Amino acid sequence: MTQASERHDDDDDRMVAYARGELDEAERVAFEARLASEPRLAAEYERFVELDLVGELLAARGPAAQPVDAPQPVGRRLLRYGALAAALAAAVAVVLLWPTKVALLTCTVRAAATASADDLAAYARAVGTRDPDRLPRDTPRGTPRVGGPAQTTTAADFLARLAEGEAARDRRLLATASGVVTADFVTIRFVADADCSAVVLMLDSRGRLGRRYPSPPGATIFGEVANAFADGSVHVLPRPIAVARDPYAVSMHPGFDVPSDLAVGVVWFVTALRRQPVDGALLAELDAHLADWRGAQVGAVAADPAQRDAAAERDLGPAVAWLSARGFVVTISTVVRP
Repeated sequence: MTQASERHDDDDDRMVAYARGELDEAERVAFEARLASEPRLAAEYERFVELDLVGELLAARGPAAQPVDAPQPVGRRLLRYGALAAALAAAVAVVLLWPTKVALLTCTVRAAATASADDLAAYARAVGTRDPDRLPRDTPRGTPRVGGPAQTTTAADFLARLAEGEAARDRRLLATASGVVTADFVTIRFVADADCSAVVLMLDSRGRLGRRYPSPPGATIFGEVANAFADGSVHVLPRPIAVARDPYAVSMHPGFDVPSDLAVGVVWFVTALRRQPVDGALLAELDAHLADWRGAQVGAVAADPAQRDAAAERDLGPAVAWLSARGFVVTISTVVRP
């Protein structure tokens, strides 16, 4: 779902007009669609927002370029485009002198299929652990116990063996090209070149759009990882599949699910990473917008594989633009239920 970014001759004027609320409805919708699909445009906006150049750069165009008292477009309210340059030619000279306050990070993101986590031994075998039948003493109900005490282990030892198998699987996964994932459950795996924080949204084929990580109020996941990730390591969202519940018990969680109530079992995960922390105020602002960003287009064409990805990209456009303007790097992953 990646669209090539090509500069248009009138981009400078379009950005200024959009920031000042001067585009008509059709022009605004078309320009927001470009913002959602062209990383170059989103990066330029982010650069000017971070530099806080609005006063100096709009002043360079004279009084006619100053903001006017006009109704604010959705893009301006959400993307803080009041801080944009009036002309890219002038802005480039300033950028060369004043580097951005916070650079975008580089990352690799993949959705990884997982099985329903109700069989600890099967999961251990799936990741190729050493001694997969040596399980913590307090195993999930229904998990077969094999042998006597020699076949049991502490949670810490078991998780250490799992970590070896998961690390090998992550290396293979992140080295392969991204594509559609077929699964009932997935985890999001990523590695970035800088310390970062994350937000994960999910759009389903009925057009419902919601936050999945950090988990929204009332949907807390036991063992969910803290929203602070070190550079260079592979991280798993919403949490590792297996975590210690106590010294001799392991809690299992298969990850994000493809909702079972969908007539067409397909969802799109939006993974957004940025260098700055994600605080409660930002999440509250995001949640307030999610109902307005409901996916009306994808719900109408969900049964048609040839159209639904493009419709999902259009429906996700406002959310992607909002996140991009706040310094996030966004990746969209498609997951189809078997």
